[in-house]
Amino acid sequence: MNQESHSFSSSKDAKQIQIDLDEFQISEDSFKPMTKGLGFHHDVKRPSFKPAPKEVKPFAPSKMPMSSLSSMPSVSQPKTTVGSHLPSGLEAFYGTTKPAPTMEVPNLFEQPVKKEEVKTEKAASKKTAAQTSQFFAWIVDVLVIASFVALTGALLVFASGIEFHMYSRLISTQDLAAFGAAIFSIYYLLYFTILDLSSTPGKTIFGIRLVKADGSEVSVKHTFTRALISLLSGVALFLPMLLDFQGRLSDTKVVK
Repeated sequence: MNQESHSFSSSKDAKQIQIDLDEFQISEDSFKPMTKGLGFHHDVKRPSFKPAPKEVKPFAPSKMPMSSLSSMPSVSQPKTTVGSHLPSGLEAFYGTTKPAPTMEVPNLFEQPVKKEEVKTEKAASKKTAAQTSQFFAWIVDVLVIASFVALTGALLVFASGIEFHMYSRLISTQDLAAFGAAIFSIYYLLYFTILDLSSTPGKTIFGIRLVKADGSEVSVKHTFTRALISLLSGVALFLPMLLDFQGRLSDTKVVK
């Protein structure tokens, strides 16, 4: 009872305190918030507080032009062939499927190299040997062939058992020259036909060798044709040989 009477008396004594803001001369603008806040102080019923509804646009699939559709390859789905005697429930188990055709994609990184380009590069990297080097190399080779002819004649004389001064009485000078020329021609053709496939001693000394006009390796056909033409040019005082007839007709050249 004492507590209830005390609270009742205190509520009567309390008076409402009123403050006159005009006495402090405070403007209303000074109490504006620095930030917009979290929005809890706004009135929820205000229409401006409600978010505007989002416009939902219907989905429109992009249409491809007919030209692009026609250029795309058509990939057919695997076809299932079912025997007519099977029931419909067993088609999934006993049906045979045909695999879909595979598309071959060309490899753009592998580009074929033309043979003509390789030949021109080889031909450009090899320089034609000088005429003086070819001439002195041929002289060295002819001396080697002449030594073989002399060795062959000496072996024939030694094998026959006849003294050398007796041959002048038995064989005439013309026959001896014809025999020597025949042996020399045979050795000449064999020498250049076989050794020109790699390099003759004369060409090796001067650092030159025989190749085809396009820079590739020569064959027996080329070396034999060249040797035969150079041998027959001796009838015309080796003038065709100086004009390189043997190289033009055999499609060969001497490079350094």
